[in-house]
Amino acid sequence: MRIKFILLFAALSIILVNNNVLSKTIEHSNNKHPKYVLTDQYYCIDGNAYTEFHYEVNDISTVYQWQADNGSGFVDLVNDINFSGVNTQNLGISFIDMSYDGLKIRCKYTIGGVDDYSNTAYLWVREPFLEETSTEICMGGTYTWRGNDYSNAGTYYDSLVSVSGCDSIYKLTITQYNITKNDTIVICEGDSAFLQNAWQTQFGDYTDTIVVANQCDTIVYTYLYVETSSIFDHISICEGESVFLDGQWQTESGMYIDNYVSANGCNIQKRTYLVVKAKSYSTVNKTICEGETYYFNGEALNTQGQYEYTTTSLINGCDSVVTLNLNVTELPNINLTSTPQTIEEGNSIQLNIYDLGPCNWTTTDTTISCTNCINPTASPTQTTTYSVSVYANGCIVKDSVTVTVIEKKIVIDIPEGFSPNKDGINDNFEIKNIEMFETNEIKIFNRWGHKVFSAKPYVNNWRGTNFFGISIGEDLPEGTYFYILELNDSDNQIIKGSVYLKR
Repeated sequence: MRIKFILLFAALSIILVNNNVLSKTIEHSNNKHPKYVLTDQYYCIDGNAYTEFHYEVNDISTVYQWQADNGSGFVDLVNDINFSGVNTQNLGISFIDMSYDGLKIRCKYTIGGVDDYSNTAYLWVREPFLEETSTEICMGGTYTWRGNDYSNAGTYYDSLVSVSGCDSIYKLTITQYNITKNDTIVICEGDSAFLQNAWQTQFGDYTDTIVVANQCDTIVYTYLYVETSSIFDHISICEGESVFLDGQWQTESGMYIDNYVSANGCNIQKRTYLVVKAKSYSTVNKTICEGETYYFNGEALNTQGQYEYTTTSLINGCDSVVTLNLNVTELPNINLTSTPQTIEEGNSIQLNIYDLGPCNWTTTDTTISCTNCINPTASPTQTTTYSVSVYANGCIVKDSVTVTVIEKKIVIDIPEGFSPNKDGINDNFEIKNIEMFETNEIKIFNRWGHKVFSAKPYVNNWRGTNFFGISIGEDLPEGTYFYILELNDSDNQIIKGSVYLKR
């Protein structure tokens, strides 16, 4: 019997254990976890900017994944600016707007590889309730609002936490004023006006308060202007102008009195002291040299004469007449000459001017004999310009002359005869300066036109011998011979003539 009881108890224990496992599985799969129920949460846009859902399962191996319904079904949430802690027990909500109102939320949790889900809860998004009140009070009055008295203009706020956790905001705007009025009163000197509970006779600002029953007081700001009965003025005009005073146009300095009634009906006596300022006159004497220019009133002048212009004086503001007497000094003729003005290279010139005063020569020629004398000399090697400045009659007179230098001509001197008798005197037909023409050519003929000699160039070496025919090298007979000399220079000179050969 004891053995049977033990076996029965063991069997009952196994059945109870199995029933407990089955019971937990059923509760697990039917979202009836005994520890926690997911609840709705509220998010207030008024500034708390955060709320969270909480769900927990009493099992340390639980893996959490929060989900939301996107309209087509629940999807896993990811951590971003709006959602945080998507894999923890707490799902944080931040920075959302009214588009999230009514969002379905649930928590998917996994234990031992088996997924299960919490119940579904809602995210409710609420904007704060706002109640605005505006009122007007008179200066010094009060207004009672939400248990407090207010006596100054401004904007005031109060708040109350609602059932949903969002604030209810109350706004009060108070405008405080009195009716104000600005006025100006004009009285004549000697009269008065009743202001600030007294008769006033002086310039100034005055303030009066008009009390009206059941209304705000009216504050009147009055400026009192007292028009004087006597006015003194000081004016000035320029000579030739006039001003209307004492019933007529005045042109002389003095005191003038005018009596009149002003636009405000006051009797006014105006005393005016008139000053007539004279025009100013000045003269400018200027002397210039012939060819120079003088600028007067912006005009370039170079002709002798008298000129005048009128401007405004910086001293009194009236006309200032300026007269210019312009004298033009005629320049003398220094008569610059060069003798001669064209020379061959190596020759000299004489420069001359009239002796009118101190002078100064300028030139690139360093051969000039002096630079401050009247008649210098020079030996230019190339065409050169000589300029001179002479100080005469208070002016500088200038002139210049150009001297042309030409190449020196070479003179060919051809003798009329020679005597090749071997006495050492005049044995050769010698042409002076022929060596200066390196490409010259000469041909010599007898009286019958037969060529007896030629050379290119000729070097003064013909001694009267025959250079052609059967008698080459023989002495030619005494007589007249004819030559043609081509210098082959830049002028292509050809010289023809005769020479007498004497034995």
